[in-house]
Amino acid sequence: MTTTERRKLQDLRVCRVFFSSPFGGMEVEREILTRKYFPQIHHLCNSHGVQFVPVDMRWGITKEAGENAQVINICLRELDRSDMFVGFFGQRYGWHGKEDKLLQQNFDNAMGRYPWIDEYRHHSVTAVEFMHGHLNNPGLHPACFAFRNKDYDDKLKEEGLKRDDKVQVYKYSSESDYANKMLEGLKQDIIKSKDKLLGVHVDYNDPEEGARLLFETIWKYMTKELLVRDEELTESMRQLAEHNAYLSARTSIYLQGDEYIIRLDDALNSNDAPPFIVLGEVGSGKSALLSNWINNHKSDDNDNVIWLYHFVGAASGSTAPKQILSRIVNDLKSVIEGEKEKINKPGDKENQPEDEGDGVWKMLEKLNLLLRKATHSEKKVVIVIDGLNKIQQAKKIMKAYYWVPKPKDLPQGVFMVVSTTSNDQAAHDVFVVQEKFHVLKIQPLEEETKKELCVKSLKESGKELSPHQLQKILDARLTNNPLYLMIVLWELSVFGSFRLLDSKLDSLLQAESVSGLFVKYLERLEEDYNTDETGDQFVQQVMSGMILSNKGISENEIQAVFNITSHGWSPLNFALEKFTISHFGLLKLGFIELHQAVEKRYLNNNPSFKKMMCEKLMKYFEERRKELGSLGQANLRGNSALDRIANELPYLQKLLDDKTGLLRTIVDIHIFHNIIRQERYELLDLVYFTGFKLDKIACEFLKSFDQHIANVYIRRLETEKEWTKSPGEACMYNLRNMGIVMELAGNFKGYEIISLRTIQLLENLEGKMDEVKRSTELMEARYYMACNYADAEKYTEAVDLHNKVIDFLTKISKEKTLTKDQRQVLAFATHGIGVVYLKKKDLEPCRKYLEDSVKIHEENDDENKKRHIAEANINIGLVDLYSRNYDAAIEKFQSSLKAYEEIYFGQQPHELGNLYTNIGLAYRRKSDYDMAEQMYRKSLVIKANAVGWDNPVIAVTYMNLGTLQMFRKDYEKAREYNQKCIDVIEKNHRSEEDMYYRMALENIVQSYVKEERFHDALPVYRRMFDILVRLNQMNNCLPGAHRAMIKYLIQKGELTEAEEKTIEFLKSSKSKPDDVLLLHSIDIEKPSDQRPKRPYKMTLQYALDQKPDNVLVREAFLQRDCLNNDKIIDENLINLFETHKSDEKWKKVIYEFVLEHDREDLFSKLEKMEGKEKEAENPESMNITI
Repeated sequence: MTTTERRKLQDLRVCRVFFSSPFGGMEVEREILTRKYFPQIHHLCNSHGVQFVPVDMRWGITKEAGENAQVINICLRELDRSDMFVGFFGQRYGWHGKEDKLLQQNFDNAMGRYPWIDEYRHHSVTAVEFMHGHLNNPGLHPACFAFRNKDYDDKLKEEGLKRDDKVQVYKYSSESDYANKMLEGLKQDIIKSKDKLLGVHVDYNDPEEGARLLFETIWKYMTKELLVRDEELTESMRQLAEHNAYLSARTSIYLQGDEYIIRLDDALNSNDAPPFIVLGEVGSGKSALLSNWINNHKSDDNDNVIWLYHFVGAASGSTAPKQILSRIVNDLKSVIEGEKEKINKPGDKENQPEDEGDGVWKMLEKLNLLLRKATHSEKKVVIVIDGLNKIQQAKKIMKAYYWVPKPKDLPQGVFMVVSTTSNDQAAHDVFVVQEKFHVLKIQPLEEETKKELCVKSLKESGKELSPHQLQKILDARLTNNPLYLMIVLWELSVFGSFRLLDSKLDSLLQAESVSGLFVKYLERLEEDYNTDETGDQFVQQVMSGMILSNKGISENEIQAVFNITSHGWSPLNFALEKFTISHFGLLKLGFIELHQAVEKRYLNNNPSFKKMMCEKLMKYFEERRKELGSLGQANLRGNSALDRIANELPYLQKLLDDKTGLLRTIVDIHIFHNIIRQERYELLDLVYFTGFKLDKIACEFLKSFDQHIANVYIRRLETEKEWTKSPGEACMYNLRNMGIVMELAGNFKGYEIISLRTIQLLENLEGKMDEVKRSTELMEARYYMACNYADAEKYTEAVDLHNKVIDFLTKISKEKTLTKDQRQVLAFATHGIGVVYLKKKDLEPCRKYLEDSVKIHEENDDENKKRHIAEANINIGLVDLYSRNYDAAIEKFQSSLKAYEEIYFGQQPHELGNLYTNIGLAYRRKSDYDMAEQMYRKSLVIKANAVGWDNPVIAVTYMNLGTLQMFRKDYEKAREYNQKCIDVIEKNHRSEEDMYYRMALENIVQSYVKEERFHDALPVYRRMFDILVRLNQMNNCLPGAHRAMIKYLIQKGELTEAEEKTIEFLKSSKSKPDDVLLLHSIDIEKPSDQRPKRPYKMTLQYALDQKPDNVLVREAFLQRDCLNNDKIIDENLINLFETHKSDEKWKKVIYEFVLEHDREDLFSKLEKMEGKEKEAENPESMNITI
């Protein structure tokens, strides 16, 4: 076949090959192809990330398709979307006959789409396929043909005659001399065009040879051309054609008048056109409005306006944000470059095709640049995006419609219009509230418009209603709903019996909702497409499969899972066309109401059927998992078949509550890598759902990892290829990824298990990989382990490990310049030590380490340094916060927030939620409680959306909200939030080891103390105290709560318990010298001879030495040394008075003590003693007095 243009797949994810032959006599070839060769083609396509779909409409014509006279129409439509045509003949010509009424009715029904077939009514259906697939335009479609040797057929015919086997004789005999002549003519026409074919095989000897020849031709074409990747923009051109076809189909059914178009035109013609959002119910005419508006202006041939439009759902892949932007960018670029071809050279960067790997952020940057170029040349650009409600569901952390260009970023001269349904709340919040789009609301249909729509729509399908029937529709209340009316009209357009039309119409209008009407639609599909061939559960299975699948289901999967042939599936596929959306070959229902109808009819009241369906789907993907698991790792990278397994199998196991199976799936190295590559938070959800403890999951993952390495090693032994990396090095990244999962889950033990295995592996790889790379990755692994120690409050171990990393890299730096990766790890470890000091509230060294890490990052040429610097600045902001420099802290936080918004463009990861927590903490310290609560709640929503409501990071925000309520004196609410914090941590099996758990318990105690509800606080306090002592965490306690509760125990007379708790409290760094008074108040209750001798730091003398001016300490001395049974011991008191006679504060305390005990006599005696002292000191004064 001679051609200068590289053939490309019509759908980049699917390879369709159309097989054409008469039904009779060709069964053996088909069986060989199916059983022997198709599996090989499947494997080839899978290895290229493409699904293979063999389309064989002539392998049996269903009775229903024949009776409805749609055989030719369906066959040719399937051929139109195929990538290759394969035809083969024996001696039979196939279904033909100009006098055959049913066949001629097939020709009639296909004429509307394929008018050329009118001249070929005397040809067979297979011959018509040969015409359309090749002869009408030789070389247009890749094609190959094979004709079987007549001797083979004659031989089998003779055998049939001998056995009186009429069926066999029929299969291997020509229908007539006429048929034989027509077949020979067709054969010669094919041979004459052989230079336009991939291959033509004449007179092959038997089915085995014929199947092999066809397979070899297919294989050569696929491997040499069709599956060879190319970066040409043919896909963009194809998509533009599909969008134009979608637009064209809607220009004839717009009946809403000119009012809306005039409003859009007025905005378009203004100098500063505001962006518009068109809102309306499903089926209200939004797409028709925009199609007619665009079409009106495109026909103007106004070169000063560039029209860029995208209809979501109009083409496969049109529902993904990145693909939408890519289309708009490429279309705009092609317009601009078309005008610059005279001055730009072919090799200029301006003329290079867009990189499909660019992210949304880069796409927006490119779009903005191109828009500025266009408007700079005085062009007006119109961007229309229709059907936002059909957009592919974003990842859980993505902001709604983050990818739509913001009006403030668009240059003047750009007019943007988007459309969506009226109930799209996210679109309302983004476009109407935030971005101030002008709203164009499509109003409900008026009766006259509704009438015209009914007449016009049905007329297109050759139907017409009587006035009475039309009035029935107009009078039905629910037909005011555009979608309801659209379904009714569609069902009438495909209904074939005029005599039963009234009863059909009545049946439809009895539906009390759109979903109820869709139930009737499903009933009709069952009647039409559940056949003897497809089975009585065909429709039920297909529709259920679409909604039970996670991302949708492909045609190939439908046929494989439900054991349906392509010619059995195609009629239903075409029938569903109006109500499904294809996203890169994956079919999903296009309407939520249809989704509800499927659930209602098939699933809600039939749990056994739902379970069976899930099991069928799960079995299919589980078998594919095992099959692909046997392939080498290199063959699985970027493999779309693996993507499908990862996207579907875990979620089906969730539906079936198969937790063991789910664990097996997510620890499968290939599946694990695929899921975390796409969405780490979804993987975390799956991990949680298994119900297994995370340390067990970590262990199971290591078993799978080790087995995977062994498998890679064995496969490598079977090849002669030289590998640059050892199996361990090649697979090591999976350990780091599982570490990320454990880190997200906040599971210290699981993280440690993975980290230790990583370190062990890197240590064992010494001499087996590049030493600089190995040692750097080993240091990085130790850094992450140290971080885990710090989070687990093992500060000594953390600092030691961080220092080992720093010392190692510092030593290297004295000998040679560190690599970029080594400098990064050095910055990490420096930052890590700063974090340890931060956790210990040792702020001076903390700031130094953090600032040093920033300097290292700033000097390093690292693509992620912006994020690393932002993270360090957040912690420096915490240093300012703890230093009571709240404004400086907020400034640091806001700077990091700005960086995060750029780094995580369009996303809201849990890291962003953590930052909002810190901002809230700063505002709370500033006593701006309302702003603090706003930040905390924003943090809560972001983190919960990312990691779920039961993740440990949620606990921190709950606790902070509780603390905020304490300051507001809403103690009941404070306890509620702190209890939520405790509940979350307990769900993660890490209660006592978690510092926030302990802090939340203390906060609950403190809230009771503030209300003087000591009795209620006591059980919580005892539990909390035991944990703090057992974990040696009293240095991190909340001292006020402990003082209050110890005093309460003393008042209750629980002196033994009070003494135990006081001693532990006094040992902590949080106690003050005068806290010794607590112990004193206990000791004083004991007889003097039974009072224990306390260590110096627990004595009143220590308190007095530290707080000499503390009156309470002095009073405690008097109470201890000068009282006996509440009576003053005069001698002791006088001696004490003598000892401190020069200390006025002491004397004042003693005098008050004496008066308090009603000892005026002693008071006078002390006065006299003081008087004599003064007389001796000042005799002159005494003399004067006398």
